[in-house]
Amino acid sequence: MPSSSVSPPTTVDQLRNSINNAQNATNESSEEESNISGDHLRGRLDRIFTGSLIQAELAAQHQQDIKKLLHANQRKNWKKTRRSLQTGGVLSIKDANHRIEAKNLERMKKDVRRAQQDQKILEKEKERLANRPPLNEAENEALEGFMVGPDGEPLIFKNITSLDG
Repeated sequence: MPSSSVSPPTTVDQLRNSINNAQNATNESSEEESNISGDHLRGRLDRIFTGSLIQAELAAQHQQDIKKLLHANQRKNWKKTRRSLQTGGVLSIKDANHRIEAKNLERMKKDVRRAQQDQKILEKEKERLANRPPLNEAENEALEGFMVGPDGEPLIFKNITSLDG
């Protein structure tokens, strides 16, 4: 007998083949009891059972490994807090206050950049309005309700005669 047939099945295909061989052996044993002994059949069934146990243990181990990997990836993707503190050692009040001040300074710089961007957008819009072509008489009549606000921008007022609507 080759050594591969003595070892228990380690893959699903090998297990399937071993089960088929054992089923064939049980079918043949009823037909030809003289060719197959009970010890040989017991050996085949033992290999199938051992292989099944090995596969079940490997499947459980793989499930644990997958759970660990998923948990590790989930921990990596957790949202970080805005104020990150040092991970090890003693954190003094001075260090914590320094980090808080640094974060506040970063936020202030970000706010200044945003305000500068908004100012640039407003300047471009004012320039666009200043460079538009002059209005003709029909457009001037349509814009009778326009007034200029304190910032020089036109304000639109509709003819409001009453508060009823």
